[in-house]
Amino acid sequence: MPESWEVVELETLFEKQPQNGIYKHKRDYGSGTQILRIDDFSNDGDVVNRAGNLVALARDEIETYGLEPGDIVINRVNSLSHLGKTALIGAISGDMVFESNMMRFSVDESQVLKEYVFKFLSSPLTKKQIIGTAKRAVAQSSINQGDVKAIIVPKPTLEEQGEIVAALDATEAKISHSTDKAAVLQDLFRTLLHELMTAKIRVHELEFEMMNLE
Repeated sequence: MPESWEVVELETLFEKQPQNGIYKHKRDYGSGTQILRIDDFSNDGDVVNRAGNLVALARDEIETYGLEPGDIVINRVNSLSHLGKTALIGAISGDMVFESNMMRFSVDESQVLKEYVFKFLSSPLTKKQIIGTAKRAVAQSSINQGDVKAIIVPKPTLEEQGEIVAALDATEAKISHSTDKAAVLQDLFRTLLHELMTAKIRVHELEFEMMNLE
């Protein structure tokens, strides 16, 4: 890490302090307001634009637990392997709240880019810190607001943060493209395997097909 970078605790970067989400009984689910749940985003971290479930809420509950674009949500109760997984709230349509097994905060963008903090929280460096502070039980582990506030964050300049985010976005795009291409090739392999084994295509025909793919 460059010596010119500051190293600070996450709590020094907050605009909106951490807040735990809302608990509702399962009978309240099915219609109403979008509610963000753990299975709405991956363990690698995602930008979230919609939630997959609805819950019946009063207006004051929506106002208290409502998410806004730019909010960061972090899982606070889960199995150790999923503890601390993070989402950045993107453009959302309508109201959206978040469940009690996660907490929400936002950062002061005069100090740090929200995208930079989001990516750092999704990194192995943060994962190591979270595991080190986790309270462990038989079925699940947890972190609290104090643990999140104490996460150590490197703080380069805003310009450097932007460069880091851009580099990571470009890398993720290449990975996604490669993954999509690999999936297409895997599907082709399965099709060719079936057609070769059932004599729907012959080897000399396959060679012609492969030439067309090059």
